[in-house]
Amino acid sequence: MGDRVSVSFKTGEERSVVVCSHWGGKQFAQKALDFATDLIARRPSEGGMSTPLTRREPCRVVASFLATLEEDECYVVTDRQGCDDSDNGHYTIAFTENGAKASMSKRA
Repeated sequence: MGDRVSVSFKTGEERSVVVCSHWGGKQFAQKALDFATDLIARRPSEGGMSTPLTRREPCRVVASFLATLEEDECYVVTDRQGCDDSDNGHYTIAFTENGAKASMSKRA
């Protein structure tokens, strides 16, 4: 029983750890995508200083995302093998030049 799902963030070939939620379902994945979309809106102004977060480095993005969640809302694993996301699959939030997009993959 549950509404399991997992998400990770990706910029180029660099990936974050996997964030797993037992009860969050597709709403949890949407929360991650909304966080990424908000992050894009906070880009530094022209000539402004960039940071690991504004450069969308996945390890920094996932740390900031985790800080927005409730204490018992999720757990973190190094890859999908350590997570049961059988109800809703895995969502990768990929940052691109044009913003952020989510793609879902199911285990084979």
